[in-house]
Amino acid sequence: MKAMDRITIQVENAGISPSLKHKWEALMNDLAAYTSAIIAYSGGVDSSLLAYAAAQVLGEKMATVTVVSTLETPETFKAAADFATQNRIKHTSISFDPLQSPDFRVNPAERCYLCKPQILKELWHYARQHAYQVVLEGQMREYQKKMESTMKKLSEQLKELSDRAAKAETKAATAQQESKEKVETSIQKSKADAEARQASFKADVHAKQATAASDWEALQADFHQKTQQIKNKIETEKEAREVKQANKRAVDAEDYAVATIMYAYMAVDEAEVAVLEAIAARVYADLLA
Repeated sequence: MKAMDRITIQVENAGISPSLKHKWEALMNDLAAYTSAIIAYSGGVDSSLLAYAAAQVLGEKMATVTVVSTLETPETFKAAADFATQNRIKHTSISFDPLQSPDFRVNPAERCYLCKPQILKELWHYARQHAYQVVLEGQMREYQKKMESTMKKLSEQLKELSDRAAKAETKAATAQQESKEKVETSIQKSKADAEARQASFKADVHAKQATAASDWEALQADFHQKTQQIKNKIETEKEAREVKQANKRAVDAEDYAVATIMYAYMAVDEAEVAVLEAIAARVYADLLA
């Protein structure tokens, strides 16, 4: 059975007047238009009725939130919590201290006017944090009449706050645009400086490369020159050694030739002696004959 059907049956069995029944059904239809809701819940008659009705229509998609402050007694909070527990209504609380406001501490006649916007702000903050669609509060008609002047002031203040917010948003947008332009200008300047430094670095690298290449060529030329000088010196020393060795061999050959001639002379002398001895021997033989 759907929630609305169950509620209809409950209303039919409650024996309430047609006028009150019509108001109840209107409230149910209004609540059914929301996908989820937070109920500003103090535990009083008006907020308790609204909390009960919302729980019948939205079920787990609603929650009651009690604002706990130094102005409320623990008994008030306990009564609100007990009602929620008895009727299986989701309930939680948030802390808020209105005495932090200097204007509220003065305790002016419009203190509710000063306090209520802050409470609603806290409730909306909670609703956004927990993905609830709306914040709802219940008020009795008599209370609304008494609060008309206060609500008018509240409306005026909300409009003023809205205007201030719009101006602040415009100012913020302008400041953001100016900041964006400054950032873009700074980025462009930084980019230009970086490109200039990069170009200077490249030029410096190219210059050093050219200098290094020139120094390398000079070093190679000097190396080849010194290498050639060493080769020439080695060749000169080699030739000198070869000439010296040739001269020594020539001297040795000359000495050998002289010795050979001397031996030849000696051989000739020995041959002459042998001839003379042969002649003498022949003469001696002729004498003997």
